[in-house]
Amino acid sequence: MEALGKGPRTQVELPSTDGIHVDASPDVCLRCDAAVNGKQEFVFRRTPLWLLLLFGLPLGALGLIPGAIACAIIEAVVGKKMRLRAGVCEKHKDFFKTQWMLTYAVGVVLLAIPWQLGLLIIYLALTGRSQTPKEDLILAPIVIVVGFVSSWAVRAYILRRGIWPKEITRERLVLFGVSPAFEDAAKAKEKDAA
Repeated sequence: MEALGKGPRTQVELPSTDGIHVDASPDVCLRCDAAVNGKQEFVFRRTPLWLLLLFGLPLGALGLIPGAIACAIIEAVVGKKMRLRAGVCEKHKDFFKTQWMLTYAVGVVLLAIPWQLGLLIIYLALTGRSQTPKEDLILAPIVIVVGFVSSWAVRAYILRRGIWPKEITRERLVLFGVSPAFEDAAKAKEKDAA
């Protein structure tokens, strides 16, 4: 978890010129106060959670692949996306890969697997293949709820320590979790430009 970093986090509003790209030029790392070691392009996505729950979970009942495909289609069609070109230090150059992998791995392990297991328990109880169908019908929703709650709790912990988009519009990108030094440098640059 060291890659996710510690320390104070703040949010910054970055203006977009074309609704697709943001070029944040401060020579301060997004995550810490270190000098940048070059710039990278990052893609931030934001999709309303209710859409993923409304369509992704029911299709997830058909299996992991249909649920994942449904969520990918929802992200592509409805999700908002913004590209950010910003500087990062040597220590944090792989930060977003780590954040992305941990977030989605936790989503699959702690959400999809209990969901599938709960549905399997219900199926076995309803088809008479279980020796304790009444107890299984009580157990299945508990498995699903525990998986759902633990998944979102762990993902929230990861995202709280990471950098994520709080808002994406055509005019701006609001990021939460950036270092205070990056926020100060971005505001100073914006003030100088005005």
